[in-house]
Amino acid sequence: MNTISTGLVTSFGRPGDPTYTAATRAFNLTARVQPAAATIVHTVPEVVEAVTQARRAGMPVRVISSGHGATAQPPPDGAILLRTEMVGGVRVNAAARTATVPAGATWSDVVTAAAAHGLVAAHGSSGTVGVVGYLLRGGISFYGRRLGLAVNSLRSVTLVLADGSVTVASADHDPDLFWALRGGGGGFGIVTGVEIDLHPMSAIITGATIWDATEADVIVPLWARWTHDAPAEVSTSLRLMNLLPMPGVPEPL
Repeated sequence: MNTISTGLVTSFGRPGDPTYTAATRAFNLTARVQPAAATIVHTVPEVVEAVTQARRAGMPVRVISSGHGATAQPPPDGAILLRTEMVGGVRVNAAARTATVPAGATWSDVVTAAAAHGLVAAHGSSGTVGVVGYLLRGGISFYGRRLGLAVNSLRSVTLVLADGSVTVASADHDPDLFWALRGGGGGFGIVTGVEIDLHPMSAIITGATIWDATEADVIVPLWARWTHDAPAEVSTSLRLMNLLPMPGVPEPL
């Protein structure tokens, strides 16, 4: 890409390069992820270097993890894309009921680590979803009715700012930034890790009931009334679905 200065780190891949292909893959195949250049970062110094080099080149920086939310933000056209796959793994402090999670980890990583201690995180319904994007973009867990939004469990966020400095935002340190991160829509820095609360949970029961769409005018108001007085331990949702006749979809649906 001739638009990228020669001072840019050599690990950045251009369209057609294996690095570029690996860094731009997304779970949602309808997403247009076609930045000017892309790379995968594994450590905080790598993120700092990438942000510094991008700033020198006068190019914006965008971030991707698992790519589940790739269609929820503008395409990264003309930007440098960083795919966060930070090393270190999920670390659980069972006594404090917290977990330290590197950016790029998925909820299956957290659930596996926490379950060994009889604890759960405010995870969603898919184990392949990235933790950071889910937390900062309004994730709602199976325990949402009892615990609130998943971001309520956020203790602190470690991130690299636009000037290349590294900071940890929490309720006690840089509370304004912490407030913005917890629902502000992003763009405040490159998150490299988070600390979250874990919760004791001895048993979980899940299930679904399916009705024909012709019953919707009866079912929807009944369900809505029931939710007003349902126990706090019960999280519930209702979906109206129009499924195509394709492999994997049961005939009754």
